[in-house]
Amino acid sequence: FTHYMWVTGTSETARQYAETFCDRTVKAANLKTGEAVVEIASNDGTFIKPFVKRGYKAIGVDPARNIADQARTEGIEVMATFWDIAVAREVKTKYGPVKVVIARNVIPHVSDLHSVITGIAECLAADGTGIIEFHYAGVILQELHYDSIYHEHLCFFSVASIEYLLNLHGLKPFHIDTSPISGGSYVIYFSKQQKIQTPEYKNFQEMENRAKVNELSTWSEFAGKALRHRDDSVRMLSAYKGKNVIGFGSSARS
Repeated sequence: FTHYMWVTGTSETARQYAETFCDRTVKAANLKTGEAVVEIASNDGTFIKPFVKRGYKAIGVDPARNIADQARTEGIEVMATFWDIAVAREVKTKYGPVKVVIARNVIPHVSDLHSVITGIAECLAADGTGIIEFHYAGVILQELHYDSIYHEHLCFFSVASIEYLLNLHGLKPFHIDTSPISGGSYVIYFSKQQKIQTPEYKNFQEMENRAKVNELSTWSEFAGKALRHRDDSVRMLSAYKGKNVIGFGSSARS
C-alpha cells in the first residue's frame, strides 16, 4: 500500500513486544553496535526504535508514504518504497552488506514472493541473519481462524513451507520463537550459511509433522469445520428471528 491506515504503535502489546523482539534479534544475530538492521514494511518504526535507542544503524523500508513521513518525524530513517531486488541493491550500496533483515507480518501480503526473498538474500551479509514473522498456518488450522483468510492475505505459511521458500533462495532456517501478534505468530531465523538448527526448531518441525499441518486432507477437514461453524452460527441466530439483534465484531488482529 502506498497509503495505509494501520499504525503499529497504537498497540500496547506491539510496543512491549518490540523490546523483546530487539533483545532476541541482538542475541540470535550476535549484533554489534553500529551494525545495520533493515526492516521491510517498517510501518511507523515501532520495531526500529529499540535498535536505534541501543546504538544500532536501523533503516525502515515501507511504501506507505503517510506512515513513512510519520516515522521520520520521530527520527526514524525510512525509504518510502516497495521492497524488491533493486531496493536491496540500493541498500547494500549505501550501507554495505546488512547484518539483520527483518520482515514482520508482511510476507503473506506479498504478490511477488520471490522478488522479496531474492532482495533479502541480495543485501544480507554472509554472516547475517534474516528474520520473518508470520501468522502460523497451524494456529489457523487448529483454532479455526478462517476469519484470518481475507483479501490482504495472499498466502499462509507453515514452517515447512517457509523453509521451502527460503531454501529456493539459498537461505537456511535455524531457529524459531513465538510471537503474541495476530493471535498466534512465529518468528523464524535464517542465514546464508548453514547453522546448527536449535532444539526449538527441530521440536517445532516434529510437532508440525505430528499435527499433519502440511497435508491436504487436514485442510479439507478444516474447510468442513468452517462450513459447520457457519451453519451453527446461522442456526443460533435463527432463534432470534423477529427480534432486535445487536452485533459485536472484532478484527482478526484482535
